[in-house]
Amino acid sequence: MIARTGITFMVLAALSQPGIADDEGFTPLLKGDDLTTFQLVGIGPDTMKIQDGVIRLTGKPNGYFATKEDYRSYVVKFDWMYERPEGLEPGARFNGNSGLLVHIVEPHKVWPRSIEVQLANSDAGNIFAIEGKFQGKKDPAAQ
Repeated sequence: MIARTGITFMVLAALSQPGIADDEGFTPLLKGDDLTTFQLVGIGPDTMKIQDGVIRLTGKPNGYFATKEDYRSYVVKFDWMYERPEGLEPGARFNGNSGLLVHIVEPHKVWPRSIEVQLANSDAGNIFAIEGKFQGKKDPAAQ
């Protein structure tokens, strides 16, 4: 089993300055604005771009991107947010959906055997298995 980190669609991830470990010792996954450091699965470069250390996805992609390098015994640190969609009525609910996939088991496909940390607006923080047996626990107090 190969452990990989993968971050799925619609995530804006600022993972620190490209190529430099931050004050806490984290090594950034982003290498400048180069998409080739990731494997795109079910999404294309027209949907995803990296600019100024931020990953942006647009539209309604149905897929994910994963690091090409393998990682073991890791901690993933990132920020994420949803931008309000244009034309959304004031007060209307936005049902943004995303997630962080970890421990992806190849072959890559939509959706791979992995563990997902849910980032959907309505259920952020829930942890569950995709194609497997794993039951996580959501900590509502976590931020």
